[in-house]
Amino acid sequence: MPEINMRGVKVDDIITISKALVDDLVKATGSPREWFRIEVFSTTCISDGKIVPARCMVEVEWVMRTKDKQDAVADVISEHLNKAGYDPVDVKFTVLDRKYYYSNGFNDYRTDKPSTHPPV
Repeated sequence: MPEINMRGVKVDDIITISKALVDDLVKATGSPREWFRIEVFSTTCISDGKIVPARCMVEVEWVMRTKDKQDAVADVISEHLNKAGYDPVDVKFTVLDRKYYYSNGFNDYRTDKPSTHPPV
């Protein structure tokens, strides 16, 4: 966590930028690099009965962080994808409530089975 989910991008483009992207995300958030995961989803967009190019959409799933960190992450993602040729780049954030996040059945709020993983 954070999970970076991308649509409307080419896998090879993301492979090319992924190391530098995560380097900059680590700097922007202060989170360890192993917490980041990037997924690329195949998307088919249809308009008026025709397949049309997909818009570059990035969803960041994470637990609540400051607005400054959110802005910095949106800037980092947009800058890297712009340099890779994507314009516009839409970034949206989904904030996960830690009470509802489990890793292997463990949760920070469970008293019977406390989490053994680092905080997300």
